[in-house]
Amino acid sequence: MERCSVSGKEIISNPHWAFCNPEKQYKTCLKRIGKDILFALVDSVKPVVLEKFEGDLVRKVVEDSCLKNKPVYLIWNLDKVKGITYAYKQGIVDFLYNSSPPLKCVVFYNTIPEFLNTAESIQAIPPSSLKILFAKNYNHAMTIILETIVGNDTLTSFSESDEYEKLKTTFLAVTARIGWMNMLNQPIALPHPQHDFYPFFKALSFLQQDLVERDALFIQTKLKLESMHTEKKKTLMHKIHL
Repeated sequence: MERCSVSGKEIISNPHWAFCNPEKQYKTCLKRIGKDILFALVDSVKPVVLEKFEGDLVRKVVEDSCLKNKPVYLIWNLDKVKGITYAYKQGIVDFLYNSSPPLKCVVFYNTIPEFLNTAESIQAIPPSSLKILFAKNYNHAMTIILETIVGNDTLTSFSESDEYEKLKTTFLAVTARIGWMNMLNQPIALPHPQHDFYPFFKALSFLQQDLVERDALFIQTKLKLESMHTEKKKTLMHKIHL
């Protein structure tokens, strides 16, 4: 019987708790630690770009573990993840906001530098009921989860008084909402015009406005083409019946 070195809880494995991507030569594996802690890792020779979010795999583990509608905690070893596709990002968003079971805390650890910015973007956009945190290693990650389970909310990824971290999180959240969630009408809170970060946030607001206008032009063009097609069809049908 395998047990967690930190909590002493039993680690449960199942050969069916895996998602294989033979083309990209990686496998995402899940295990359960104790009753309600899931552990995820990517089995690969080298860091890979994940293509399809494993939401169905998580749901299967939850169902097999009789955890449906119960709080669940997740630890994810990211040492083999160097990136994720746009489809994977959309899968994450869908899972976070339509999650079953209700995730309470996710802890990333062994995050490689190449993936750190994306991981921080994920951390910036969860629903208020979910905490996403970073840990140095497995022991640290498990400690965070155990503290969270007993209601210790003192563990955070940065100081609440750290203005830089607050603004960075806000910036990453805005970019993720624009790029991953297509939220183009949400107001962007700009820092003071004299603030060092003001140009970056202002550029984001301009990008958001440009994308809104682009979508409007696309709709106009689409309607125009549909109208032209309808008119041509009417003309053709008229000629046929002459």
